[in-house]
Parts: sequence; structure tokens; C-alpha cells
Amino acid sequence: MTKLMFFDKTAGLTGRGVITEKGIDETGHWVELDKTYLHVKGGGQKGDRGLINGIPVIDVQRSQSGSIRHYVSDNTSLLIGEEVEQQVDRQSRLLNTVWHSAGHLLANVAEEVIDGYSVNRSHQYPSEGWISGSYLGSFENFEDAIEAINARLASVVELDSPVLIENGRIREITIEGFKPIPCGGTHVDSTSQLAGLKVKKLSLKTAKGLLKISYHFFN
Repeated sequence: MTKLMFFDKTAGLTGRGVITEKGIDETGHWVELDKTYLHVKGGGQKGDRGLINGIPVIDVQRSQSGSIRHYVSDNTSLLIGEEVEQQVDRQSRLLNTVWHSAGHLLANVAEEVIDGYSVNRSHQYPSEGWISGSYLGSFENFEDAIEAINARLASVVELDSPVLIENGRIREITIEGFKPIPCGGTHVDSTSQLAGLKVKKLSLKTAKGLLKISYHFFN
């Protein structure tokens, strides 16, 4: 079982770990470690990019068995039992973190502004962000709904509300003033770090009762 160091904000973006397994599959060369500082893909968030002993990490994914595989450009020189240095790419981690937190804030705000909306899916990749959920209502004007959501987003960002993480039996994130949401992703410390977040598009599939909201960052 790999220890997930990325859940500990004090752990930083570099650290050492021991290679426990290695191999090649349809995705590419991989290694498994006894502990990892590189966030695994899942829950709407991209896997981290970085280095293991100077070798580029292309992605981090869970295998079908649940183990965490670090996909690298080449694992030939990485040996089982070897202690290696891990380095998370700071820029990509920050980008993933901001977009992931933005998806959570948008879900909170959209459920508050749109009566009867319940978010149950999300995709929080940079420049591709959206949330989706059940909605049986309708809109007289999509632009009015977008304006209302964006106004509320701007007010929460301006409040600089703290983003709290509770690592209990179920890991939860709470943006002050909103309900907690189960989450395994990385997050900003406060909403001021989400400046420029706005709704890009609303898409309603009335027959299926689904409302999708795309978002972006606008300066």
C-alpha cells in the first residue's frame, strides 16, 4: 500500500520513496513506490507531472487492483528496492489545484443559485473544467443564470473564504459558508486564489434532466 504524502500539505513537493514494483503495460513504463508525493489521477483531477531520479513522470494512475503506478518515460534504470528522489512539477500541481478547487466552488455556488440543481459529476482539468448534475427545471434566459452565478462566485472570491480539509474516515473539503464535499484532490488555501473564475457556458438537456456548466478563468 502506497502512503499518499500529497495529502499532507507540510510534506512539500519533493521527497524520497522506495520502488516496490515495476513493469510495462499498454500505457507505458511504470513503477510503484512505498510512498508518493505525486498526486494520482482521479476525482476529476489530473495526475501530477514531475521527476523520479530525474526521469520524467508522464502520469500517475491507479491500476485495476488499486495500486498507484507512476508512468515514466523509461523505467530501465529504476530498480526494485531502490530509494529514489521524487520531485513534483510545481507549476502543473498549482494549475491542477486551482482548477480542482474552482470546480468545487462552482458546484457549491451553482447549487445555491439554481434551485433544485444537484451536482454529481465533474471534470476539473485545466482549460476543460465543467460540472454536471440533475436539474428538472428550465431557464427563461441562460445569460441571467450565468450572471447570477458569476456574481456569487465573485463575492465568495472577494471574501477570501478559507478552504478547509478534514482528513477523517472520509476526507472532506469545506469552503467556508458551504456544505462539506467528499474529495481526494488538492486544494487552494482560500478563495482569493480563484480570482477570475467565471461560468463559460450552460448546457441543459431537458429530456434527460441534466445541466452541465463549463467554467474558465478570465482576467
